[in-house]
Amino acid sequence: LQLLHDVPTAGDLERARKVRDELWQLLGDIWQGTRSDEDPQVTELLRQFPDSENLKQAFQVSIETADSIADRLWREAEHVAEKAKLISDRVKKNEQLEQLETELASAGQRLKQIETEWLKLWSKLDITPASPREMRSWIGQQQSLVEAAGMIRKRRLVVEEMSETIRNFRSELNSLLGKLEGSRGVEDETLAAMLDYSEQLVDEVESANHKYQNQQKMLQKLRDDLLAATQEADEAASDLESWQNEWEDAVSVLGLHREAQPSEANLVIEILDELKHELEEAARFRERIQGIDEDSENFDRAVSELLSRIAPDLTERPLDLAVPDLYDRLEVAITANTNYLSWKEQLETERSRRDAAASNIARLNETIQAMCQQAGCDSMEKLPEVEQQSLQRRRIEEEIKTLNQRLGDLTAGSSLDEFILEVEKLDADQIQADVYRLDDDLQQLDQERGELAELIGSLRNELQQMDGNAQAARRQEESELLIAGIRNDVSQYVRLRLAAVLLRRSIERVRDASQGPVIDRASQLFAELTLGSFDGLRPDYDEKGNAVLVGIRSQNRQIIHVENMSDGTCDQMYLAIRLAMLESTLQKSKPLPFIVDDILIMFDDARAVAALKVLAALSEKTQVIFFTHHEHLLELARECIDEKTLFTHTLS
Repeated sequence: LQLLHDVPTAGDLERARKVRDELWQLLGDIWQGTRSDEDPQVTELLRQFPDSENLKQAFQVSIETADSIADRLWREAEHVAEKAKLISDRVKKNEQLEQLETELASAGQRLKQIETEWLKLWSKLDITPASPREMRSWIGQQQSLVEAAGMIRKRRLVVEEMSETIRNFRSELNSLLGKLEGSRGVEDETLAAMLDYSEQLVDEVESANHKYQNQQKMLQKLRDDLLAATQEADEAASDLESWQNEWEDAVSVLGLHREAQPSEANLVIEILDELKHELEEAARFRERIQGIDEDSENFDRAVSELLSRIAPDLTERPLDLAVPDLYDRLEVAITANTNYLSWKEQLETERSRRDAAASNIARLNETIQAMCQQAGCDSMEKLPEVEQQSLQRRRIEEEIKTLNQRLGDLTAGSSLDEFILEVEKLDADQIQADVYRLDDDLQQLDQERGELAELIGSLRNELQQMDGNAQAARRQEESELLIAGIRNDVSQYVRLRLAAVLLRRSIERVRDASQGPVIDRASQLFAELTLGSFDGLRPDYDEKGNAVLVGIRSQNRQIIHVENMSDGTCDQMYLAIRLAMLESTLQKSKPLPFIVDDILIMFDDARAVAALKVLAALSEKTQVIFFTHHEHLLELARECIDEKTLFTHTLS
């Protein structure tokens, strides 16, 4: 820092002011006659100003030097604070270095003492020990060998017991095999071979027994089948004789002899079934023809009676010509009745609307009169001016309230007059330097607090390590690893957090640049569609930090979120946004028809008129097609839209 340029310090300013004050004191003494120009102190001070010929010039130079240092302290406050911090850090680091060297010497002596005690502990085993960590591993290996030797001894005992058991089993098995006929000797074989041979003999005996039992069961089954077959043959011969007698009786009815085949009998039966079916069909046709004739006679009588009652002029015409004419007259009557009911309903609706409008007009007149009295004006034409004055007063009061609140925060609880007096006492040029100095002091105190906390932590760790417990050393290593990991995580978190903030601000700048004109236009349209109930729209953020649009009330500048708006206001907000986006698109591309279907259902008449006017203005840029089945909307459109702009088409 000094190589770049000489940075002044507060000490430099203090020394310059001290020299200036001494020169001022000497000038005063010389002027009063208590000192002379040849005084040794005057000569000593003049040596510090070689370019000055006398004490007056030296005093002038000292004043300029002190003022220059003060100005530089203010202008170069950042470098001044940096230099002061570096000087303070150098002093602290030197003190810490001396303290650490002392601690290092003490720790070296303690290490030698501990090494001596460590060698003494292993002297009884006649072993030159390595480091405690390596010897801890040696102790673990030695313990494993001791446990392995004990396990070997236990398993040898188990092997001897099992060998004795095997000898007993071999002796018993040899005695049992000697009793079986046809078995060979197995005295010299192993127990496993003897068991395999014994299992083979058991399998052979069980197989022979199973085969013998199957043969016995098969023989018994054959005997039973022979007896059952003999009985079935006798029963079949008896059934054949009985069936032949029944067949002769059955075919004799059809005129067939005893030797006729079943196919011949089936053919005769099918022919008889067809004849029966034909007879039944003929009977049904006769009944149906008779019913049709009766229905025709009844219809003719009914038509004649109906004509004589409602259309006497058609009684002379044939019935087949009179019925179509009568049907045509029925359709005309139904259409007329439908139109009558529709006109009657429409008439009742219009009467209700007329009564409601009259009542609404009377209520509004009363409200206007009350508003005029409250506003202190004699006619409702002056109400807009009074309303504007009221809004202006509210805005001014809000600004005054905001300024008072800011002044209250700045005064920190004291009165405004006291705060002004305190401010007037301060030196404006010195405030910034004091602020930098206080910031540096605060950073220095925070750093000292952190260093003291680290020192206390290190001393505690050393105290835990000195108690001879190996767990303290392990915990210290784990804590250092955790601290290192936390430092990496913190730096990573800071980078990611800063990146998220920068990304969010970039997104907001892009959104403002791209959506700003659209939102401004949507805000204007929303104010028009709501008849001034809202001043417009404004981007905002919800509780989760997501960007949303909110409405601004005209009366009290209150923010209204979408969930707190009525259904009609929500529709008007949506229409305003869509129209603003459409207008923005029309500036960049060819116009396309804008088609809407009954979008004014939730609008009252006044806001519907405002929406129709906005659509009429949009029709100058692109074609607008509006579908509706409400007649009153057509009447409102004819009242508020020019005939050259509005075209109506009725779909039958």
